[in-house]
Amino acid sequence: MRTRFEKLDFLIENCNETFVKECVLLTELVGYMSDSDFSDFFDKVCREWDIRIGLYWDSTEETE
Repeated sequence: MRTRFEKLDFLIENCNETFVKECVLLTELVGYMSDSDFSDFFDKVCREWDIRIGLYWDSTEETE
């Protein structure tokens, strides 16, 4: 299972420049979010920015 910060790195790598410029504040906020809050946030960002995570997760997911 991926950590909040691994997912945040994924967002930063796959979002446009405006999103990346805000990543310092965003990284701070993520540190204060619960796992559940971040999961909801991550899902919303992926939907709003039309980020497809399925292929990325399938190719990089480690077996548990």
